[in-house]
Amino acid sequence: MEECSGMERTAKAEDSRIHDIGLCKLQSMIDVYDKIVLIQLEEKEAITIMNKFEKPDIVNNIDQKILVLSTVEWDKHSSFTYKKIEDEESLALVNLYHTYEFSDKFLVLSNSNTFGTLFNFCDTGLLDLDEVLKSILA
Repeated sequence: MEECSGMERTAKAEDSRIHDIGLCKLQSMIDVYDKIVLIQLEEKEAITIMNKFEKPDIVNNIDQKILVLSTVEWDKHSSFTYKKIEDEESLALVNLYHTYEFSDKFLVLSNSNTFGTLFNFCDTGLLDLDEVLKSILA
């Protein structure tokens, strides 16, 4: 078994510390919000999704406190709380999402084909985007 050098041990300890901080932060957000939606899409797609969240027929019947996270600048949020995050934080949250299944309150919207996506329903014509977003918020 290979021994880690002091520098490698320090780097691994720092990664672990960052991971623990991210996990703590995510758990505290889950305590405050009913749903947390991380939108990890290109800017144009992310803005399309966020604008859809503002449609009355999607959010009118939702009685939940929703936090939307994205790396995209966006200022038209009235029906939910929006927070712009950095790319590194987005990647850390996605890693936590794929590592732990501790809550159905935290969702990631992404076009990553790694695990398939709800957008596959749109691509195949089974659902339109509004129906997908309603199911996410339900």
